[in-house]
Amino acid sequence: MTHGDLAFGRSPQLIGRSLEGRPGMQLPRRIHIFGASGSGTTSLASAIAGKHGHSHLDTDDFFWVPTNPPFREMRSPDQRLALLRQALPNPVPWVLSGSLCGWGDPLIPEFDLVVFLVVPTPVRLARLRAREIARYGHHAIAPGGDLHQAHVEFLEWAGRYDTGGSEMRSRALHEAWLAALPGAVLRLEGDRSVAEQLTQITQGLTIEPLSDLTSGDIADLLSDSERFESCIVRRLVEEWGNGANRFDRPEEALFGARDAGRLVGVCGLNVDPYTGHERIGRVRHLYILSAFRRRGMGQQLVLRVIQAAHGRFDDLRLRTNNPAAARLYEALGFRPCDGDGNYTHVAKLATLPTRGSQSASP
Repeated sequence: MTHGDLAFGRSPQLIGRSLEGRPGMQLPRRIHIFGASGSGTTSLASAIAGKHGHSHLDTDDFFWVPTNPPFREMRSPDQRLALLRQALPNPVPWVLSGSLCGWGDPLIPEFDLVVFLVVPTPVRLARLRAREIARYGHHAIAPGGDLHQAHVEFLEWAGRYDTGGSEMRSRALHEAWLAALPGAVLRLEGDRSVAEQLTQITQGLTIEPLSDLTSGDIADLLSDSERFESCIVRRLVEEWGNGANRFDRPEEALFGARDAGRLVGVCGLNVDPYTGHERIGRVRHLYILSAFRRRGMGQQLVLRVIQAAHGRFDDLRLRTNNPAAARLYEALGFRPCDGDGNYTHVAKLATLPTRGSQSASP
C-alpha cells in the first residue's frame, strides 16, 4: 500500500446508500442550487420541493422587476437581497435556485448545502432554445419576430459562460465563488436527468472544509487505512494532534468528504514543507474510505484543493506510487516528473482550469 501523501488502495464493490433508506435521515433544510443558465437549477429545485417538502424560491424572481415581456429591468442589489431575505421561510425548509454571486453573499451562512450544476454548453443551449419557444412561441423568436433580437442576444450571452470573465455570470465567477464557500458543497457534472441528480443529493455526499479533527469523526478512516496498511490517516491524526500540521497557515486547508454527515474522505493543501518557496503548494493526505471509492469522490476532493490553491500558489506538488492515483492526478492536469524524491507529480496552477465580484446578471 502507498505510503506517500496520497493513497487509494484496492477497494471492494461500491456500496451505494440513499437517505431514503436510512431511519431519521433527511435532506439538508436550506439548499442553494446554482449553475449556468440552462443547467437545470430550477428543475432540480422544483423536484426537491415536490418530493421532500421544501419551499422553492428562484433568484430570478428577486433579481428582475416583473415586466411583460420579462427579464428587462433589474432591481438594485440591495432591493434583491432585502426581498429575498423577507421571502426565505423560517422554520420551513427551503431550496433556492439560480445565481446570486456577489449581491447575495450575505446569505452564504444560511446555506446548509450548495449544489453546483455543470452541464455541457451544447446541451444547455438546446434546452434554452426549447424553453424560449415554449415560453414565447416560435413566431415571436423567429427572424422577423418581436423577440428575435432579444432571443439571439440571450443565447449569445449564455454561450459565453465557459469563456467569460467575472463581470458576467460565468464559469470563472462561479468557480471562484464556490472555492471560497465555508460550508458543504456538492458538484454535479454532466448531462444528468433530474432523477439522477436527486439521487446523488439524497446520497448525502458533500465536500467541506474541516476546522477540527475529533476522534469520533476520523475513527472510520483511521481503522480503514490501517487495515490496508496505509499510514496516511495515522500521520494526519498525529500531526494534527501534536500541532505539526493543522493546515492553518494562510490559504492552507483541509477538506473532508461526508456521506450524510459521516466523514468518508480527506484531502489537504499545505505550503510544501520540502521546499523553501511559499508559492509552491502540496496536495496532502488524500484518503477515501474503501467502501466509497470509484465514485468520483477523490476527484472532487482534489478539485476542491485545486480551487483553493488558485491565486495562492504557482505550483502544486504531490507524491504517490499508486498507479490508480497517478492516473487520477494526470487526468486532472498533473504531470509525472523525476523530482528529488519528495514528489512524483507537479502541476502549474496557470495551466490547470480554474475550478472555481459581483455579477451583472443573476
